[in-house]
Amino acid sequence: HRRREALKKAGILFAEILVKVYADPKQERLDGFLLNADRVPLSNYEIACEVQGLARDFGWETQQKIADNLGKDLSWVSSHLALLKLCPEVQDLMASSIPKKKRLKIPVGVFLGHFEYPTQRHLITHMPKELASATRQLSWMRSELIRLGVTLPPQKLRPSKVRERFGNF
Repeated sequence: HRRREALKKAGILFAEILVKVYADPKQERLDGFLLNADRVPLSNYEIACEVQGLARDFGWETQQKIADNLGKDLSWVSSHLALLKLCPEVQDLMASSIPKKKRLKIPVGVFLGHFEYPTQRHLITHMPKELASATRQLSWMRSELIRLGVTLPPQKLRPSKVRERFGNF
């Protein structure tokens, strides 16, 4: 549909099309994901589920193998797969039906994935609604977990922060 509309706008009446017939449904699924990932409004959780399915179908056993085959970097794969540890209530807050600005962001989902479902539920139900940015949400969650006496996962430093603290080595 979008290609036809683009041709119409350009004043082109006819165009040659190529129809690809797949013998392997797994390859069709992979191509569909790669070609439509930026066009179809999937949530990050839905993308994570698709990545997990592709990895299972193709036997990609490591995150590096997944990254290599999808043309993504390792941190992208790691972040998305971490979302698979979320309770259904948190998954719902990442749904594509929620406007993008109001959806829970990936860093918040990754952080929540470190905790058991009851802790995830507590955090999302008690988090003040006015906290719109991921940074503010994460800050509040860390404070709340400390208040509750929950052990926080270690924070990872970005390479630039490591160089800032320790210098180049």
